[in-house]
Amino acid sequence: MTDQSAVQDTAVQNAAPLLAVTDLTAGYGGPDVLQGISLVVGAGEVVAMLGPNGAGKTTLLRTLTGLLRSRSGSIVLAGREVAHLTPHRRARAGLGLVPESKGVFPALSVADNLRVNLPRRRSTEHVLELFPILRERLRQTAGTLSGGEQQMLGLARALLRDPTVLLLDEPSLGLAPRIVDLLFDTLGTIAAAGTTILIAEQNVTKALDLADRVYLIDRGRVSWTGSARDAVLDTHIADTYLGIADGDTPSRAPAASGSRVVPGPRPTDQSNED
Repeated sequence: MTDQSAVQDTAVQNAAPLLAVTDLTAGYGGPDVLQGISLVVGAGEVVAMLGPNGAGKTTLLRTLTGLLRSRSGSIVLAGREVAHLTPHRRARAGLGLVPESKGVFPALSVADNLRVNLPRRRSTEHVLELFPILRERLRQTAGTLSGGEQQMLGLARALLRDPTVLLLDEPSLGLAPRIVDLLFDTLGTIAAAGTTILIAEQNVTKALDLADRVYLIDRGRVSWTGSARDAVLDTHIADTYLGIADGDTPSRAPAASGSRVVPGPRPTDQSNED
């Protein structure tokens, strides 16, 4: 991690981060996929995790929610250590995950998908206002929805619990550009209302438009962290790690030439898990 990264993380820590992950390691039976990852997310922030396939982003989200047990390290949510808790207790504590697989019950209707998400802290009406298309689909079986509608339903189910931190795993994956635009517009509305978000996303332009800060994940480690604007202004980071072409510059951070940031050390073992 660079000196710049340390300064930015320290600033969030001093503001009592809502989520603090320290030296987290995890894997699937072989070598560690997560190689001692540390990150912080402040209340009301949107933090994006970017990086290549196999970097460990999905593994990190699975470990945070307890679907994968950590081998070492700490996960503190709202001042409480949760690394020892089971997945359902972490969900009750406030970690809400929308997985890459959309997180819906395909054999149930849309209405029943929303009903089974108990205990709920928000009304069904609240999420139907965010996703009006779901109101038209209440009697429809979730498995017959389009991919974009299933993603909206999965997000609606997570929001019903009013999570302390909303975790999103590749929400735009496989969706048509028009649906991606609509989805990220809604995520912007959710963020503006104060929901804290940690998102892993391959659509770099959309992620940087949404995010306040960025962590670049590479082979199970944090290689760089900074503001979304800094990620774009730094030409080395933008070209090498983000693949941002001149015509794809995120609207929140106009492109310019910036300082070079050297990423942190890379481990010798590389996992195919993401």
